[in-house]
Amino acid sequence: MMTDWGVHLLDIVLWAMDEKGPRVINTVAGKYALNDNRETPDTIQATYEFPGFACVYENRVANAQSMWDQRYGILFHGTEGTLLVDRSRWEILPETKSAGERSRQSVDRLIGERGSAANETTGDHWADFISSMKTRKPPISDIEIGPRSTATCLLANVALRSRQRIEWGPETETTDNKEAQTYLRREYRAPWKLEL
Repeated sequence: MMTDWGVHLLDIVLWAMDEKGPRVINTVAGKYALNDNRETPDTIQATYEFPGFACVYENRVANAQSMWDQRYGILFHGTEGTLLVDRSRWEILPETKSAGERSRQSVDRLIGERGSAANETTGDHWADFISSMKTRKPPISDIEIGPRSTATCLLANVALRSRQRIEWGPETETTDNKEAQTYLRREYRAPWKLEL
């Protein structure tokens, strides 16, 4: 699920926070509930460090409980409130503060709001693509975003397999971690080779 569902959520984090990728990645995971022949963990938690914020992705295949009775979503936690986003809606959940020095009551730091954000996914993507061709403006999901979002997910798998904390350079797409480097490329069987 890290590279399947994770990419659909982490791409929104990269876009919203205007980041190219994480600087540090840690992952813990395991097969705790499903007894089958796959290598993929049924429970995973990946922690990403960015300049100015941390991001946590988690998935539990054998447990559907999540945040506030939602199947999935993204939570942006701030000092004034929390923004919940998924593919059909958004909601602002305000933090509270004291109503005054002598008051035992609290007031919201901002106005709580909610709204829906549904679209006909395939049709909207095609309309955006055609509009980009006509206007020569980048599409909403530019081609640069896909590799960054995918790399963010793959790096969680590299951290898991190497059992290493990975310090990553999103601009250079490199790490000095020798153990992690072994998972960043594949050896090809002869006669196949990759030439760049």
